[in-house]
Amino acid sequence: EDGYFYVVDRTKDLIIRGGYNVYPREIEEVLYEHPAVAEAAVIGIAHDSLGEEVGAAVTLKKGQSVDPDELRDYVKARVAAYKYPRRIWLLDELPKGATGKVQKRDITAPTGESAPHGDSHDPTRRADIRPGNPSKERDGLVPESRPSGPGYRSY
Repeated sequence: EDGYFYVVDRTKDLIIRGGYNVYPREIEEVLYEHPAVAEAAVIGIAHDSLGEEVGAAVTLKKGQSVDPDELRDYVKARVAAYKYPRRIWLLDELPKGATGKVQKRDITAPTGESAPHGDSHDPTRRADIRPGNPSKERDGLVPESRPSGPGYRSY
C-alpha cells in the first residue's frame, strides 16, 4: 500500500558480530549434532559494541536434559571463537508457521537466559527488523553520524 514494500521476514540470514560474518545455519547444524538437541534456531541479538551477538533458542528431545553452558561449550569446541552463541536458552517448542517452518522473527531472547559473565547486552531489545519499517533500520544499530569528507559519498 502507498507504494512501499514492507519486509516482514528475514532480509538476510546472516549475523554480523563485530565485523565477522556468522551464518546461523552453520551453528544450528553443530547444535543438531548434540544428542540432546531436538531443534535449534540461531538468531542475531542487538549488542551495543558488537552490533549483533549470536544467540540460540534450543528445544530438547523428550527425556533429555542439558545445561545451556554445556551446549555453549559443545559448540565453542567445534567452531571459530567468534561464532559460538554467547546466549543460549531452552524452550519447550520453537514458534512455527502454518507450514511447520521455524519463524525466527518471533524468537526473542528472554531476560534470564544463559550468558557468560560480563556481557552488557540488553536482552529486551528485538534482534530482527521490525515489520512496517520501510527504512530497514536495525534496532539501535544505525550509526548516529555517518563519515563525511573526501572519499565519502552520500547516495
